[in-house]
Amino acid sequence: IAPNTIVYHPLPRNMMELINREIWYGSAKALISDVPDYPTDKAVLRSKSMALFYLLMHTFVFPFRFFIGGPDGKSIGFWQLRAIGHYIHSIAYALAVLKKK
Repeated sequence: IAPNTIVYHPLPRNMMELINREIWYGSAKALISDVPDYPTDKAVLRSKSMALFYLLMHTFVFPFRFFIGGPDGKSIGFWQLRAIGHYIHSIAYALAVLKKK
């Protein structure tokens, strides 16, 4: 949209900042998913059962995300903060969907 633009997203300075950021992102994702024609990722939850299944699957995958993750989501390594952040984001998203339905 804006060529030659540089965007800087500072990393969280501590664990509470990471948790708060992921809760905010997950809750906002639930709100944005209702906007017609808004480009969202593949996981758009349209019902309570989908939200519960999404939460169950992310709970199952959580231990594996410690070792498979990274910026591309496929790299093998030790991604403990990314795994925690992803799981918190998933919980916030599913709970926000459950609250609004």
